[in-house]
Amino acid sequence: MPKITVLAKESYNFTSLATGTPAPIQEFIIIKTLDLRAYRSAALLVRIHTAWIAQAGAMIQVAARATNPSPEDPSTDYLPLSNVADLAAVTITSTTSYPVLEPADMGAHFGSFVRIVIRGQQAGTVGNLSATISVDVVGKE
Repeated sequence: MPKITVLAKESYNFTSLATGTPAPIQEFIIIKTLDLRAYRSAALLVRIHTAWIAQAGAMIQVAARATNPSPEDPSTDYLPLSNVADLAAVTITSTTSYPVLEPADMGAHFGSFVRIVIRGQQAGTVGNLSATISVDVVGKE
């Protein structure tokens, strides 16, 4: 099963993210379009090297989402409408132990391309919200 390194060890800090009702989510694209056409199934592997999440209810999440770029319209991102459509996700909370490897199966119906994102969300009050992670995708031919 081939391994694709999506993200080498890197730190993300969402501490300055505001709170509110509902709590705002900040999202960064790790990789915009990952070609998985050669694989019939895939899994997201997230290594959590360190994490500092002070508030219960706050979270950092790494997710894979279906995408399907079009050569006829290359400047348009074709994505599902909401986070409900995540193919796989790993959630880091204040109770997550580290170092740890967290796998998340994308299943066999993920389409040809995926986007990998990281998002953070504060709880009711602002507190430390950061993690150092690395991400791989493993595909099965």
